[in-house]
Amino acid sequence: MREVDKFRRDGGDHLLYAQANKANSILILGGYSGQGISNINHHADASIYIIEPVKQYYDQLVKQYSDNYNVHILNVGVLDQAIVKNIDLNGDGTSLFKNSTQGVSCQFYTITEILQQFGITDKSIDLLWCNCEGGEYYALPELINDNSILQFNKLLIQYHDYNDFCKDTRNAIRASLQTLEYTEQFNYEYVWE
Repeated sequence: MREVDKFRRDGGDHLLYAQANKANSILILGGYSGQGISNINHHADASIYIIEPVKQYYDQLVKQYSDNYNVHILNVGVLDQAIVKNIDLNGDGTSLFKNSTQGVSCQFYTITEILQQFGITDKSIDLLWCNCEGGEYYALPELINDNSILQFNKLLIQYHDYNDFCKDTRNAIRASLQTLEYTEQFNYEYVWE
């Protein structure tokens, strides 16, 4: 059985949103069109910080959350440097790792720069929701290397399997998180963990 089918069979969406609904503060790396975010029944005081590099998806998010002063959105993606780079558009399969004529130009920053832009570099955050189509392989090692990952109480990560770099980096991230005593609550490989 495929991992995504196991995830669905086991009520995977409930696993995700049960974690998110308990959070008072969430950093979402990869807002996309807001479909997943709209399933989070955050309470009135929950602070939500979202990055989305693709302008058309960012605009959707801004429109959707324009009346909610607790939702903060940046039109950026995450990489290992501040750079403008093309990203391949393919709906929820949008990717940094695919080359295509369908790409759009997007602004990227390091995770440290993004935390600074939000003003949350030293703030404890209940949940890091990471579904950033390859950006996880840059954001998470940076957070781990300087121990700022510890400001996040829980992590929900969707790793993407594009190439050997992704596989190797995922394994290194997982080993580091175990060393830092993060407890794995579920693992559906390359779906959600």
